[in-house]
Amino acid sequence: MTRQGGSTVVAIVAPGGRDAAVIDGILRSAGIERSVETMASLLNGVVPARFAAALVAEEALSDVPPAAIAQAVEAQPPWSDFPFVVLSRRGRSHPTNPALQMMRNVTEVERPVHPATLLGTVRSALRARARQEETAAHLAARQAAEAELRALTQSLEARVAERTAELSIINAQLHGIRPGVDQVLVERVQIQQVLINLIRNAVDALEGCATRTIILAAAPCADGRVELSVSDTGPGFAPTAMAGETVSVKTSKPDGLGIGLSICRTILEEHGSSLVAVNNPTGGATIRFHLPGV
Repeated sequence: MTRQGGSTVVAIVAPGGRDAAVIDGILRSAGIERSVETMASLLNGVVPARFAAALVAEEALSDVPPAAIAQAVEAQPPWSDFPFVVLSRRGRSHPTNPALQMMRNVTEVERPVHPATLLGTVRSALRARARQEETAAHLAARQAAEAELRALTQSLEARVAERTAELSIINAQLHGIRPGVDQVLVERVQIQQVLINLIRNAVDALEGCATRTIILAAAPCADGRVELSVSDTGPGFAPTAMAGETVSVKTSKPDGLGIGLSICRTILEEHGSSLVAVNNPTGGATIRFHLPGV
């Protein structure tokens, strides 16, 4: 029997006669991994999960004090409930045996036992152990996901705090809407996305600048449209970033992809507009676009 995860070895503890050899042969014929152990070595292997289950002859329980069994069982992680199969002699089972009570997860099988019954009991114990290990793997994956989420949350909070600090030292100005500007016919969420992208680009452009100013403005046009603009006091656009009157969607950021401006251009094209970029005479740059008035 093989499975992913922990051990698949069944510990055999049968110190008297030929019991250990007989049990080993039965398990070997069924393809079950096994290891002949003493009671002490079995208990030492419970917590490190060296074994998946144990077949223990009842007389072996007297080799260690019940407290040693209790200590090994109690040391298990919360998900673990190690399965013991105890082979008792006919008419000599002792339900009140302290050692049996300390094992917690124990199945008694009366000897002599038919090989098919023994194999069925062992396989049942291995299946139970496999379910425990699946639960442990699920808990571990969940804990890892929660830790990753906490790390991402902390990273996001740090980034928000950093950007908030940056914005707090920028002299951001919103020009009042000039007379004649009433309403525009647009998809509000999409235009908000355009403005947010342009403002983010302006904030990035101001990094390292002595004067940090962003100006948002709206003004009516003679043809009934409304002009919106985002201006900054940054270094302006390089000549290679200008293509006629339309700003290039290629980014100048070393780690950028230009996706933000590309999205802006697509949204504005759906509104019958485009991005127009100019360098300001006094420094910095302005990006403007037009929207249909109502």
